Amino acid sequence: MWTPTDMIGVDRKLIEHKLMTNPGAKEIKQKKRVQGGDRNRAINAEVAKLTKAGIMREAVFPTWIVNPVMARKHDGSWRMCIDLSNINKACPKDCYPLPEIDQKVELLQGFKLKCFLDAYKGYHQIMMSKEDEENTAFYTDHRTFYYTKMPFGLKKCGVHVPVASRLDILQPN
Repeated sequence: MWTPTDMIGVDRKLIEHKLMTNPGAKEIKQKKRVQGGDRNRAINAEVAKLTKAGIMREAVFPTWIVNPVMARKHDGSWRMCIDLSNINKACPKDCYPLPEIDQKVELLQGFKLKCFLDAYKGYHQIMMSKEDEENTAFYTDHRTFYYTKMPFGLKKCGVHVPVASRLDILQPN
């Protein structure tokens, strides 16, 4: 089973995620919400795991900051989500067409063997641009962190994953 520390990610020279916020967009710092004890433990465990893997770092003076949103999984554990809707509203839309899965599968007709792979944590394999990293900041119970690699939920992230996979650069170690 893959873990976040197994991922080397994509070299910044090949591709990185740039937010390109609209000039004049008002930076938003949400008021910190108090999470319950079990939610805080889940947040801290996820942050520790992703910090160890180099996917996030502690923030010092972020200009945008949001609260984590905790969603209950089917097994009763928590999934940490980051509500990046404020920063997404400040970014332009990207018009790169996403591939149609049906068409891709149809191209495999006639082949004896078929293999379907999904890049493990594909979003966390693409680096954030250095100047945009702290714009992904979020609160924990005692500190603030930001993503160094592209988190799920940012506008235009869905574009980078098919582009990167088309370039054959989303690979585990």
